Amino acid sequence: MTTGNYEGVKHVVRLTTVVAFSILVLLACGPAKPDGSKYLGKWEGTIEGSFGEVGSCHLDISKLGESFVIKSERQTFGNCAGYEGVVTLTPEGNLTNGGMVLSFDKAKNQVVVSGFNKLRYLTKSK
Repeated sequence: MTTGNYEGVKHVVRLTTVVAFSILVLLACGPAKPDGSKYLGKWEGTIEGSFGEVGSCHLDISKLGESFVIKSERQTFGNCAGYEGVVTLTPEGNLTNGGMVLSFDKAKNQVVVSGFNKLRYLTKSK
């Protein structure tokens, strides 16, 4: 093997190493897995009663292992229990229990709830 060929092989090996390392860095620095921390805390929402009246719901969302628990607090309306339960975090960053989906709207700093046959909105308690 001549010196020119040896230098060419060294160059190809270096280039391959740099490309492989760059791919690993890009994969490692890809989108972060959602952690659901934006949902934690006290929230306020509304729900309709059996006769069309609207009442306030005060909710607390906390972490339970890999899942989350939604509890109704200071309930002013009996139907607020509809929000309660254990929910899981989806790969898209939503919370769901199969029948209800909660999605964080970063622009409005609120949670959009799809369930109860309509959209509802939760705002962070002050």
